[in-house]
Amino acid sequence: MIDERIRRVTRPTPNVASAGAVRVTLDEARAGLLSQRTGSPDWKVTVHQLVAEGDPVASELTITGTHSGQFKRHAPTGKPVSFNGHHMDRASDGKIVETWHRPDFLTLLIQIGAVPEDVMSG
Repeated sequence: MIDERIRRVTRPTPNVASAGAVRVTLDEARAGLLSQRTGSPDWKVTVHQLVAEGDPVASELTITGTHSGQFKRHAPTGKPVSFNGHHMDRASDGKIVETWHRPDFLTLLIQIGAVPEDVMSG
């Protein structure tokens, strides 16, 4: 189902940049998305803002769910998660040809106990 949705809205070879501006292929982006969905199969994405001006489309969103499956190397905790993210996509002929995303995975990792809550304290 996810694969079909990705194919429907993207060109076969879009430029995809993940957190940290690391360029990945569409297959790598798909694998990352599937890994995230495995970690929290009940994820719900809420889009708070969607702004389109010409080709670029920006979105601000919140992802919520339950850490009920393996996420990267972190075993399921059963804990609820909620974190924000920002996406910037560039479309051409109704298909995404470039995308950049910045999910707040630090918040997610704190919520599942993989990173101490005071990691950002002085």
